[in-house]
Amino acid sequence: MRPILTYDRTVVRLVDDDGDDLEAPWTLPLPPGTNVLTNDDELLLIGGKVVFYDGNGANGIRRYALTVAGKGEDLGPAPVPTPWPTPAPPPSRFELQREKGSHRCISSSIRQGTIMEEVQIGGGCQTFDYRIHEKSGNAVLYKSDSANQCLDFWRAKGDWNTYGCNGGSNQKFDYDPVKGAFVNTESDTTLFVVGFEPPRPSPKPSPKPSPKPSPKPSPKPSPKPGSKLEIMELKHQAGGCKGKVGKRGNKWLVKRGATVESCQRACLEDKGCKFASLTKKGKPSSWKCASFKKCKKIKKSGKSMTFTKSKVTRSKYEELGEIWTEEGDFGDYDLPPPPPVVGSK
Repeated sequence: MRPILTYDRTVVRLVDDDGDDLEAPWTLPLPPGTNVLTNDDELLLIGGKVVFYDGNGANGIRRYALTVAGKGEDLGPAPVPTPWPTPAPPPSRFELQREKGSHRCISSSIRQGTIMEEVQIGGGCQTFDYRIHEKSGNAVLYKSDSANQCLDFWRAKGDWNTYGCNGGSNQKFDYDPVKGAFVNTESDTTLFVVGFEPPRPSPKPSPKPSPKPSPKPSPKPSPKPGSKLEIMELKHQAGGCKGKVGKRGNKWLVKRGATVESCQRACLEDKGCKFASLTKKGKPSSWKCASFKKCKKIKKSGKSMTFTKSKVTRSKYEELGEIWTEEGDFGDYDLPPPPPVVGSK
């Protein structure tokens, strides 16, 4: 025998877009035996509250408004809402339709004693104004072309006509700014503004990418104890390596503005450089520096200098320095012979 299922309570859950619970289900404090949403009624958002209706014409209709309790009450704190734009007030003058998005509207033929009908949009639609009735304080829908005729639920006929404005429950409407709809609680009627476009959530601004910090230059690794260090030494003070740049691994290190220092340091940073020849032709801005893998022969010239890369001990490194300098240099290098002394006659 199948078990008998009894609808004994109504619960509300707060879920995300995937249907997973964000907050545990809450049991609503409803009268015993009350069935809610028995006819799959639609939830409405009115005045920032979730509103729904239950019941029928014979036993009356009940209206429920759900809110999330604040801290310190039975329910947890209200979740952070999705940001929506500020709800726009209802338009000052508009046309209405029973079914949202249809091509029909309430006809201008509506009047007292005449049931509301619909016509094709553009075929004579009645316009309305949404205003507060002075005596009752309720919001009602005035006919735009009549000073004291309001949309009125004709209880005897179970439908709508217009009647003298009195602000009664059968004329009172609540406005839903999200749906662009007017809701009458007594008749459970919703009328929609023709051509209404719902508001859209404000797009979240794209986060600005964090600026990437400039990479710090990697410090030169400290040499291991006992390892030898590379330095540049003078090979020839007035001559350059023989060989064509661009062949056999020879290449330019600095094509313009080379100096004694920059030529040596460029060779130290280039693993393939064994010898560096500085050519000092023309202005200093035109000086060049070339790298050679071999330098067996020297082409003597007062406008050239050649340096060699050597590996020395730390003590020698500290004594000579990383590159050759002219100050205090008394080394015995392969220098050109001095010019002949011309004797006097």
